[in-house]
Amino acid sequence: MRPRAKAALLFLLGIALLGGLLAYVGPAEVARAVASASPVHLALAFVTYAFFFLVRGWRWKLLFSRSAPDVRTSSTTSISAVGWLANSILPLKGGDVLRAALLARREKVGLATSAATVGLERVLDLIGLALIAALGLLLLPRAAHLPPGLERALAVVWILPIVAIVTLAILVRWRQQTVRVAEVVLRPFGKLGLKLVRFGDTVLAGLAALAQAPRLLVKLVPLTLVISLAQALIFAFLVLAFLPGTHPLLAFAGSAIFLLSFVISITPGNVGTYEAAFAAVFVGLGTAPEAAVPAAILTHITTTLTVAILGGIGLFALSAEKAKPPFTLTKPLQEGALR
Repeated sequence: MRPRAKAALLFLLGIALLGGLLAYVGPAEVARAVASASPVHLALAFVTYAFFFLVRGWRWKLLFSRSAPDVRTSSTTSISAVGWLANSILPLKGGDVLRAALLARREKVGLATSAATVGLERVLDLIGLALIAALGLLLLPRAAHLPPGLERALAVVWILPIVAIVTLAILVRWRQQTVRVAEVVLRPFGKLGLKLVRFGDTVLAGLAALAQAPRLLVKLVPLTLVISLAQALIFAFLVLAFLPGTHPLLAFAGSAIFLLSFVISITPGNVGTYEAAFAAVFVGLGTAPEAAVPAAILTHITTTLTVAILGGIGLFALSAEKAKPPFTLTKPLQEGALR
């Protein structure tokens, strides 16, 4: 199946899922949630989203600190917002590919270097979100009435960040063996499989380099936690806006858990899958389905509009700022380059 046809099919499946959820609760419930939304919490969500992109831009700039130190924070921040805007339209994190290409072209760094930093960002994001999700679970109010099965599952979820970090350490330690296994597994996918293997190898090389750059890690780890915390707060504010009366700690915990669903992006803009994951999390935490589904739909619309505004500002900033001269020399990202 051609990529465009596959994307169209996934989009239709997402629309069908969204339509089913909307039919379940009815448009009247969505309209009621809009009418009762808190403008203060909506404003807080918008401001936090802007802060989120600023910190992401700063962290992305730091990932170039040794391989291409002249990369500008203004470019990394603006392109981060533009990439998020593209991710709200494209499936399978297509906005990340666009980010790598835009930065490589604008800052005159190698595309492989740019793509590697995007891959490193995603690894850091995964660790940060897992840690924030674990924190959210610890902060769940005792008043939350959880099903027994969910309580038992949540009791062990806190170990997931540890498992993720240990797994990454193992993959980096046995990088060559990991690459050989990946080559065998992905060989049936032809050129695409080869590109994925090379990309994975580059990311593992970057992680190995980061492990040998403790000063850089001291900066990256706190920024990653701030980024993940800001992202969870965005959705917590939206939950408080569209589900008034929700306990703030419950809103934060549910948002942190829900964000883990973003790791796998299937449909374009997460249409349908976003709403299903959001509703599943908050229904599991005790919210009535008739309230959780409209909130899921409205938080998705709100975040999409917010990203559209901030992404538009990013595009304007890029157009107003000149690109670097074409002959800037940069050092490729490789093992030891971050030292």
